[in-house]
Amino acid sequence: MYDVEELAARARTTVATARMITLSISGLGPLTTDDPVSLLQADDGVPTFLCEPSSRVCPAAGNCAVLRAESGSGVAVAMLGRLERIGTRTVDGITMELVALRPDSVVVEEPGAPASRREIPVEAYLEADVDQLLSCAARILAHTNRVHGAQLRAAVARCVGASAGDIAAAELSHLDAHCATIDWIGTEGGDVLVLPFPGPARTAAQLGDRLRAQLH
Repeated sequence: MYDVEELAARARTTVATARMITLSISGLGPLTTDDPVSLLQADDGVPTFLCEPSSRVCPAAGNCAVLRAESGSGVAVAMLGRLERIGTRTVDGITMELVALRPDSVVVEEPGAPASRREIPVEAYLEADVDQLLSCAARILAHTNRVHGAQLRAAVARCVGASAGDIAAAELSHLDAHCATIDWIGTEGGDVLVLPFPGPARTAAQLGDRLRAQLH
């Protein structure tokens, strides 16, 4: 048995903080980077897309679609539903369509040996709250990778006993209340470095402080 409410909250948080989201539409296949579409995070948990008039999503309203959201920790959510036009929004003088994916089923996939795949009630997913600490962690992770690449490489070099010049690349791949995980590439190939925190972070400020302490 598993806690439905806890799993539903994990699903909501994964969709809200996903590192990768793909949308496949019946009859059209997966969207590509050429499709002018942005995913908006709605408070009610229903994925909503902001679409330019040329997007393939607009005329596909009424079609079935599958959204897949993947987190940095390996948790993924697969959501099957139907696309529905729900309104418009004007952005820079252009009228954009708002298209929602109304979920009919939600499945949470978790890594492990073996990996688990559990379906949760749609109602439980929609009523669940996003874990605000993990939501903040996603923003910190994105900022760190965008701005602090040198600090990440230096931290890896220090922890593995290499020179900074030996670390070709480093990326913060996961961040939660307990640890930070850095994927890195050195002269002998790639590896993963896990930096555990001395104690769990309970606020966004603590999370930022613990990460900074590990990188300096």
